[in-house]
Amino acid sequence: MHQLSIVGIAAMGLTLGTVSAAKAFTITNPANGHQYFQTTPDTWTGAQAQAVAAGGNLVTINNAEEQAWLISIFGSKSPFWIGLNDIEVEGQFKWASGQPITYTNWLPSEPNNFPHIPEGEDFVQMFGDTGTWVDTTTYLINLPPNFSPGIVEIETPPESVPEPSTLITLLVFGGLGVRSLLLRKSQ
Repeated sequence: MHQLSIVGIAAMGLTLGTVSAAKAFTITNPANGHQYFQTTPDTWTGAQAQAVAAGGNLVTINNAEEQAWLISIFGSKSPFWIGLNDIEVEGQFKWASGQPITYTNWLPSEPNNFPHIPEGEDFVQMFGDTGTWVDTTTYLINLPPNFSPGIVEIETPPESVPEPSTLITLLVFGGLGVRSLLLRKSQ
């Protein structure tokens, strides 16, 4: 199982900036060529804003195979924001990407727009261990905001984002070059 290292992303964040660091750790799905990465924990709207800033959206899950691939890469017991929402009209779910809904994996009794939440449940989370989905809200009355990471999908990777192997090569050889210059200056 391949899982992203938060420590690795944090270390890269110090030198590249948050969005650049996350984009440097994208993983390409061989089935569709799209790139994916995990946002920092945030509300659904915050995670979507991170996705848009990186040139994508929160993930659109088109079929069971894509869902299984996402779980194999990002799976954990924690929930993740996905791009499905019913912000505009309660009960009419749409993907943030605008793509049509071709697949769902709701937990039994979901979506339920839990009746005791006045603002409704407009956002969807996927449980990383089971892959099932629930509709939820970002803010619950008298409770802290619901901060979770989101999974970002970039359909057409920007040309300026290096593959992780390229980035590692640049860091290694760049470090060797700096070391070489320092040795020359000390002589």
